[in-house]
Amino acid sequence: MIQTRIPVEPFYDQDGITIYNADCRKLLPWLEIDRVVTDPPYGISFAGKRQGTDPVNETPYDQYLDSVENFAKIVVPVIALSCQIAKTVATFCPVRHIGMMPVPSDAGGIWQENGKGLSPFGFTSLHAVLYYGEDPKRQGRVGGSWPTGFRHDGKATVCKQHPCSKPVEWMRWLINRLSNEGDVIADPFMGAGTTLLAAKLEGRKAIGIEISKPYCKAAVDRLKQKTLW
Repeated sequence: MIQTRIPVEPFYDQDGITIYNADCRKLLPWLEIDRVVTDPPYGISFAGKRQGTDPVNETPYDQYLDSVENFAKIVVPVIALSCQIAKTVATFCPVRHIGMMPVPSDAGGIWQENGKGLSPFGFTSLHAVLYYGEDPKRQGRVGGSWPTGFRHDGKATVCKQHPCSKPVEWMRWLINRLSNEGDVIADPFMGAGTTLLAAKLEGRKAIGIEISKPYCKAAVDRLKQKTLW
């Protein structure tokens, strides 16, 4: 799915899924996309301490410092840029940084009774998602007929080659909730490709941008092997 005039050669391009090993700030303006679904670095100095990750194979951020300063300098402008390009944008965001982000059209998230991550007030139970732009499932003037989040207490399928990958089940829900058949979805902070894998499983075309080559390779492996890990 190579789009015209893009000044970067794809790292991977097969079955409606394209990956670019590039800086998303430089590449996003060249893309023709409908929706953005992303889980950017949180700016909390995360170092891959989640229980159950693979200490041998997981790869920390190799070209990015996960600091509050970089969240404000890089993540926030990319979300603002995405809102100018795509009809709909959805991004996970730590509650403590919501005030830095562009004012969302709405907010929701994924609720876990047994939260996994630590926060200043204990275990995080709500994984917040900010929504921008139009609701593709909206029907009439009353509003969307679908919820803005869901509860997930079952088993989560998480990539062990990334220190903070979201479960595939969460991204599949977001992809289905925020896109329609024929839409092109982009993830400017692709990581190990969970959004792309979810898009493929939901029958959507998708573009992923990732500055780390090891993560690009991990994403390709996942897409080729058709596994959820």
